[in-house]
Amino acid sequence: MIKKDKKIKLSSQKVTTEDIRKLVLARIEASTGDLGIIVGSKKQNKSKIIESVKRGDEFGQRIIDAHMAFLRGIAEGKIYGNE
Repeated sequence: MIKKDKKIKLSSQKVTTEDIRKLVLARIEASTGDLGIIVGSKKQNKSKIIESVKRGDEFGQRIIDAHMAFLRGIAEGKIYGNE
């Protein structure tokens, strides 16, 4: 789970884990209404994904980690870029 007081340094600014959570929530909320993820044999719909991210439970943390890995990949040019 995310610790609320943890800070991550990006460039010259400090970004809190709450900032990261808000970013991921904004990305999910901006996605199509039929967004879903299948975990095992259960489908998690968009509203359940949002709830998990807001709660910061294990599933929500995995969603946050996946979004951040994707965004880092884009920033580093590994995705959609010149590697």
